[in-house]
Parts: sequence; structure tokens; C-alpha cells
Amino acid sequence: MNRRSALALSGAITGAALLGALPERSRAGHANEAPDGAKPYAVFVIRHTERLDDSADSELSGVGRQRADRVGAMLRSAGVLGVLHSETVRTRATGQRILDASDTKSGATIRTYDARKPASMVRGVIEQGSARGGAWVIVGHSNTVPALVRAFGGDPGTDELEHDAYDDLFMVVRAGGVFSLRLRT
Repeated sequence: MNRRSALALSGAITGAALLGALPERSRAGHANEAPDGAKPYAVFVIRHTERLDDSADSELSGVGRQRADRVGAMLRSAGVLGVLHSETVRTRATGQRILDASDTKSGATIRTYDARKPASMVRGVIEQGSARGGAWVIVGHSNTVPALVRAFGGDPGTDELEHDAYDDLFMVVRAGGVFSLRLRT
């Protein structure tokens, strides 16, 4: 499968998963709200992409920049409203490239969160997501991504990502319930 086909397939899977998670009345074109009045929304949690070197605060490698761009293209139709990243250069660069490649016209923002104390960030995203709908991207690290997925109600299937694994993208959809999926980038 070539790169373009793989990207199209990934986008189709993401879109189908989002549609499949919406309540029946939302898919039918009625008010785009979950039964409790909250709007359906998605949170995409990803580890920063490949780093240039093993220094404490490395930039992204060429492969890492390409992967972040590819993820942004995958999320182009998801309606990204915000990107949040930890304090490091590599998470900020990953988040900015995802935001730029998602080509969002919604005035999406990018902000830093404290990776040591993510609870307030998680609460804020849940509140904003419930009120506005749309999608948020959270960029973390191999040792923080699984806990973030759980904090949003998803199941990462692991407690820590492998040190050299950069291809996981976790999607958590909240729409009157929680649906989570682990994608590969």
C-alpha cells in the first residue's frame, strides 16, 4: 500500500469511528448533542514524534516532522479546536506541525500543559469539548500517554509505550458514552 492510500485509509477509519460513536439522533441530523446535553467530541492523544537525538530537550528529526505532518493531515476533517503539549521542544514542535497540517480554519489554539499535573488540563478539555464539540489533540510522552488516555475515559491497552514507538495515536470519543481506539500513524 502506498503512502497516499495508507493516509486515506487512516482518515476513513478515523471518520468512521467518529460517526460510529455518535448517538443515533446525532447521526440522523438532529441536535448534535449527547443525551445529557453535552456535545460529542474527540480527544486524540499522541506521543511526540521522532526526536533528532537523545538530548534532554531535542528537536524533531526529519522523520518526526513528516510523521507529525501526516497525523495533522489525518485529522484535517476532525475539526481540531485545540492542541495541548507538555513543556518540551519536541512536544511543542509535534503539536504545532499537527495543527498546521490539519489546516483548520476554526481558530484552533496551541497551549502548554504541565505534564506533572495534567488533571486541570484534562478537566478543561472535557468541559470545552462538552460545550463546543470538535476535537482536541494532546501531545505527551511515552510514559504519560497511557495515563492521559485513561484520564479521558479511554483504554490505552498498556501502561507505558515502548521507548522507540512513535506510531500510536489514541482516539477517545465522548458522545453519551466513551469509545476509544488505538490507531497507527
